[in-house]
Amino acid sequence: MNLRSSMSAGAVLCLLAAAPYSNAAVVQRYMQNQSNSTSICHGARPIDETQMWGGALEMRNDGTQNSFVTCAFQTTRDMFDDTWGSDLTTFYTAFFTNHTAVNQSVRCTGVEGYYGMQDIVYITQTSTAYAPGTTPPDTDPFPNGVLFGDTSLRYQIASMTCLVPVGVGIADVYAGYLFNDDQGAS
Repeated sequence: MNLRSSMSAGAVLCLLAAAPYSNAAVVQRYMQNQSNSTSICHGARPIDETQMWGGALEMRNDGTQNSFVTCAFQTTRDMFDDTWGSDLTTFYTAFFTNHTAVNQSVRCTGVEGYYGMQDIVYITQTSTAYAPGTTPPDTDPFPNGVLFGDTSLRYQIASMTCLVPVGVGIADVYAGYLFNDDQGAS
């Protein structure tokens, strides 16, 4: 009698289910979450919230004074992978719009870590939001935006607070992270 003809499909499935899984290699992938600022940014204080206008494409300061805006970036965490270096934020960034006739300075402080940690990382950057029609100089490394990211990033949680001048908006925001894709690992 042929083994193939004598075994039922159910028996084959039982054998396959009982077979040990192979340890597939962990593949690291760089992932990026991107969004308009209106989904992850908000006025940092009640007075800031009243000055910020959240449209479909940007969060703009339509008030009469500078406003603080906080953006909390979202990444993905693999709750079953405790490997150091998994799911770490590698960069986060925001791009600015300027609706005034002059270039505006935007100061942002990036924060890596979470409340209660002893080694929270704070990084402050200043960028120019160029007036419409202005060509940024070649010496500006990141015109109309801020970019936080280097080898010091070591947490899944990242956010930033920016002092946004009147007439300036935060348009699109991005967070990149390293993701351990351990498909098939047991």
